Amino acid sequence: MGTNQTATNTPAYFGRVVSVARLSKIRPEKRDSSPSWYPKSKFIHTKMGIGKWFTSYQNWENVDKNELPKDIPEVEEVGATSAPLLSASYFIGAKCKPYNDDFMLCKDEHNGGTVECLKEGRRVTRCAISVLNDINKYCFDEFKLHYECLEQENHQLGSCRATEQIFNKCVFDKMKLEKKVPGAEEQIHTKLDRIYSGTGYDKTAAAAFLESKKTAAEPSQ
Repeated sequence: MGTNQTATNTPAYFGRVVSVARLSKIRPEKRDSSPSWYPKSKFIHTKMGIGKWFTSYQNWENVDKNELPKDIPEVEEVGATSAPLLSASYFIGAKCKPYNDDFMLCKDEHNGGTVECLKEGRRVTRCAISVLNDINKYCFDEFKLHYECLEQENHQLGSCRATEQIFNKCVFDKMKLEKKVPGAEEQIHTKLDRIYSGTGYDKTAAAAFLESKKTAAEPSQ
């Protein structure tokens, strides 16, 4: 019975198991002479350890302080999060393919081209920004509909086919850009018998969006 009680009241410290009964029998002078990591209190040491762990973090700023060469033109950051970028990625690829091919060729020729290909990389960035600006200008509602579905569905394109179809149609009609998966014999997003055709959330959101557009287009009586 005494053994079971000791096992029940046995705390773990730094991977070691120390009996409460044994701790209570250690003389104060013996505790003071123990290694610095040895627990001197059942609760205080743990709290202090956690406090030291969290206070050890430092605030830092993710900014490169090094100045770029004067011949490298300035460029803004894209400034988009993962879901909008994923939603627009195929249209960015379609519009910016020449710049991207030039950038990748430069990197191949210069063994990575960290510095040598900065100009080419900035052309890709500027092109991506221009595509996002045009999408926001001509297809903002459809764009928002699709990337909000991606946020909801863990960024799975197959889970947002209904909202994607609405978005793709808008971009093609107003910007003449078409989504094409490179290297695919058959485009999965245009198949009628695809396995993943969107979740319930996706289909409900798409139906509600189309209904709202239809209602807005009807003349008021």
